[in-house]
Amino acid sequence: MPAKRLASTLVIFQLLALSLSGTAAFAGQDDDNPRVVVMLHSHHANMPWSQAFNRGTRKILQENDKNIVLYDEYIDTGRFSDTHYYKAFYQYLQVKYSQRNPRVLLADSQPAHAFLEQYPDLMPGAQRIVFQTDEQGTSRKQEVDGSWNINIISDFHQSVEEMLRLAEPRNLYVIVGTMEPAGEKRLIAFRSNQALTDSDVRVHYLINIPLQELNVMVSQLPPDSAIYYLLMFSDMRGNYMTPYQIVQSIAQNANAPVFSHWQSLMGSGILGGYMISGERIGALAGRSVLSAMNGGNFRLRPEDAFNYYYDWRQLNRWGIAEKRLMPGTDIINRPASLLDRYQVSFIVAAVIGLIILLFSFLIYRHLLIRNIRKASMRIANTDSLTGLNNRRAILPLINKEMARCNRFHTHACLLIVDVDHFKMVNDNFGHLTGDQVLRDIAEQLAACLRVADTVARWGGEEFIVLAPATDIDQGREIGEKLRKAIEAMSQVHGKTTTISVGVAAYIEGETFNSWCDRADDALYKAKESGRNQVVISDIKYSVIPQEQGIERQVDAGIYAADQTVKDDGSGEI
Repeated sequence: MPAKRLASTLVIFQLLALSLSGTAAFAGQDDDNPRVVVMLHSHHANMPWSQAFNRGTRKILQENDKNIVLYDEYIDTGRFSDTHYYKAFYQYLQVKYSQRNPRVLLADSQPAHAFLEQYPDLMPGAQRIVFQTDEQGTSRKQEVDGSWNINIISDFHQSVEEMLRLAEPRNLYVIVGTMEPAGEKRLIAFRSNQALTDSDVRVHYLINIPLQELNVMVSQLPPDSAIYYLLMFSDMRGNYMTPYQIVQSIAQNANAPVFSHWQSLMGSGILGGYMISGERIGALAGRSVLSAMNGGNFRLRPEDAFNYYYDWRQLNRWGIAEKRLMPGTDIINRPASLLDRYQVSFIVAAVIGLIILLFSFLIYRHLLIRNIRKASMRIANTDSLTGLNNRRAILPLINKEMARCNRFHTHACLLIVDVDHFKMVNDNFGHLTGDQVLRDIAEQLAACLRVADTVARWGGEEFIVLAPATDIDQGREIGEKLRKAIEAMSQVHGKTTTISVGVAAYIEGETFNSWCDRADDALYKAKESGRNQVVISDIKYSVIPQEQGIERQVDAGIYAADQTVKDDGSGEI
């Protein structure tokens, strides 16, 4: 790198560091004691592996310690590997974190590890934790000079076994780039795979083949072939590309399924396989950070970093049934079910349905309560034997009619009906026959009355009739009609049953007790006079209050001719 360009780069790094330093310090003032963690990524922020590792680490830290402040730094070694660049990046980190006192410096994979080894004085006092996946040997955790070196070895053996089981290829084409040191290590580890040694598959290694030529080759592979992708970081023509971009191009042109060992490549067009997961390793990294901060001992479980991953679209493309997959396999790109696709609509519909159901229930409850009240009132106001109104029901109607008569000076009659010799019916034919006689009489009384009239059972064998807008003569006619109808009835016991009726016209201003007593007195006279007859009260018409200037006499049953009517101008008499 020219000196002028290097100087410009250093200035940019330093200015950016100072700017970010001030901003971060202000943002951290809300925390009582923030615990700073710096995560040093080997590649750039858009690399799928970096994103997955970052996602897994952050999830664990955020779930377990809200007081951790996590910073991400990207070396971007695929594009920048010059020694001068590393030095500028080192100075940038020194300035940015000089006042932050990081508790943990977490490095992701071998390039970041190499960078830390080159600058051992970076962030002094911070616990160094390095995660690597390209080393050979066995997965392990080592402590060197206080640093934790956590190596999770790629399990190519099980990955290849899974590929051979599922694809059953006769030819395997391994695509790999070895232009960077980790590529050579991956190839060595893959070649030593016992699963390949024990199989009859012919293995063809396509090493550092330019992408353009690779696309032609993979489109013309023989039948029963499979492809295993060991990563490439350029098109081998001097153009940097991410491993995801390269395999995306290969899978699009290949006439055989593509397997690999890195879950971060899923979605590029590869079929899948037994893979190491950047997100799972990130979760392990998060747990290691928590252990380091809390003084604990991190226990490594390498199997937590791997799982089976497959792309639903590629399974269908290559005709592989899901039932052949291992239990616990993660499948991406599966079409959403109707429930998943219209989940929001279903939730809205369910909420609306619940509201409608609730309102319907409330309306039903209201109607039910109202009907129960009506039924209760009907039961309370109905005579259980005859089905007529009872005393409780007719009294409010009588009081209302009295008020109408007092206000509008109308007429009304009260008729009290008593069944003659009813005790003899009970004594001679039994109470059941007596009850039937009462029911028949009640039915006949109701049938003979006008629509405006009301009949009720008053008690025992007595009935009471309220006849609105009825003078004493009309009241007598109603009583006669009822008497004749009952006398003509055919009774259940084969005998003739008669009634006696007392009739009283309402006198304005009198009480109900007075009115009822007069009707009862007329009934008594009918009984004394031989029964089966109608007797009216001696008093026929009411006396209008004196202030209205009218007096109607009580004796003869006619208007007093010598009385004077005074008109007060109200139009009422």
